[in-house]
Amino acid sequence: MRLVSLASFFYWREHRSEFNVWQHVILPAIPFVLLGIVIYFQFVPLPAAPFNMVGPIDAAWLVLGIIVVVLLQVHRSRSSGTHSTR
Repeated sequence: MRLVSLASFFYWREHRSEFNVWQHVILPAIPFVLLGIVIYFQFVPLPAAPFNMVGPIDAAWLVLGIIVVVLLQVHRSRSSGTHSTR
């Protein structure tokens, strides 16, 4: 939801005449609310094994993906100054 709010602010700042609260804030927020409900019921009540490990495994996978993206960005920024793009 925060990303939607942040993106809406920048869109409003750049395209104020085209900005529509319904289209650019409310409609994009609906999937985030529904996702929050689904995630809540994923853990309440706590499911039996092995399904109780789904949340921690997903969180670890997400953190691993973020680490990979950061490492690739760092490697890209270091190598872009020393090598040609060909």
